[in-house]
Amino acid sequence: MRYKNPSNVSGILSVYTDASSIAQWGREDIALATRENLVVRRTDGNFNGSATMTRGDAAIILYRMFMKIW
Repeated sequence: MRYKNPSNVSGILSVYTDASSIAQWGREDIALATRENLVVRRTDGNFNGSATMTRGDAAIILYRMFMKIW
């Protein structure tokens, strides 16, 4: 799909109330996934990077990825 890494990672991640707890090694990829609307947004505004992903979360992400390439 030739996606370019976001230039304003902190700006994109600012939608999460716990953005400061997102690991440095994953910030750019999470910002890209957020920008492309792949990440499941929580009602509390947290990213919850250390929480366990549910099957529903995985299904939503896979569906959104599929819809982007279809």
